[in-house]
Amino acid sequence: MLSRVWLLLCGWTLLSCQKPLHRPVSASVVRQLERQTLSPDVTREKMQVPERPVVTNGGEGTVMLSMDVSSRLPLIRAGINDSRHKPFLFDSGSAYSLLQATTAIQNKVVLFDPELIPIRVTGIAGKESVRGGLVTLNLGDWRAQSVPTLVRTHRTDMAMLGAIRTESLDVDIIGLNPLRSLCSFITLDYRRRQFVLGGTNLFQPLGEARGVPLIFINGLPHIMLSSGGRQWISLVDTGSAYGIEIPLDVAKQIGADQGAIPVLDSHQIGIGGSVDVQKLGVSVTRIKRIDGLGRPLLDFPVAIRPGEGRIGSNFLRNYRITFDFRRKLFVVE
Repeated sequence: MLSRVWLLLCGWTLLSCQKPLHRPVSASVVRQLERQTLSPDVTREKMQVPERPVVTNGGEGTVMLSMDVSSRLPLIRAGINDSRHKPFLFDSGSAYSLLQATTAIQNKVVLFDPELIPIRVTGIAGKESVRGGLVTLNLGDWRAQSVPTLVRTHRTDMAMLGAIRTESLDVDIIGLNPLRSLCSFITLDYRRRQFVLGGTNLFQPLGEARGVPLIFINGLPHIMLSSGGRQWISLVDTGSAYGIEIPLDVAKQIGADQGAIPVLDSHQIGIGGSVDVQKLGVSVTRIKRIDGLGRPLLDFPVAIRPGEGRIGSNFLRNYRITFDFRRKLFVVE
């Protein structure tokens, strides 16, 4: 049964030198979302007998999609409700897919009654209220029905030419859990710009690659890293534009905080708005050795920040990575 309140991690990390504008969507957009919202009675029926995601076309073999990484983040083309395909950010740091309100309106996404299913999500910059619904997700030859999605009720813009006009910084996201429920593995080949979904078949590495244990916490993929005799858990976050980030407490224990250089004039953008990384206390340095990703990383640049460790696309873009759900392994080639 659907829970009354979903509280989950969902969001992305873009970089900007100017503080973005974070605000609710317009009243006209809210009215349109209301027109696409199910009645309380129908919402209750959905809560009592929840639909499970199912691939009605394809799903046995692999699907290979092109992947754009020009922004350092993996963008794939997908369709919502059999619409024309458009770019989506694949964000392994997001448990659920997340659509902008305008995307939900354009693709006629049917939503649940927010009074019966109030949802708040937590992201990189805070919390937001969102709407929940179900969509048909089109990925190449795959057509997956009853895929849960969230729809934002806020937007993030960048002021352009002073206050004359704004430019949207929002992106539509495909999260990890919808795909995890549909396939046996996901491969992101950053160098060849390919995105591969495995159906019922097992993942086969190209060479002699050894996987490391994949640890799911709150539905999100983590692995264990170590340096200087200290271990820590790191989120594998394809939606982060950073590389490897280590927790501040770990950096202090291994002495990596000594001589670290603060990051200035940068904002991280995601759920809840934006975060000034200088105020957050993010700094950069180099670490003599990091283990846990196959070959050791020597004299490697990292960012230090409060909170959990993270491995973002600025590091991953040099490799072919796989989330092997069947074997619960993370493979770097």
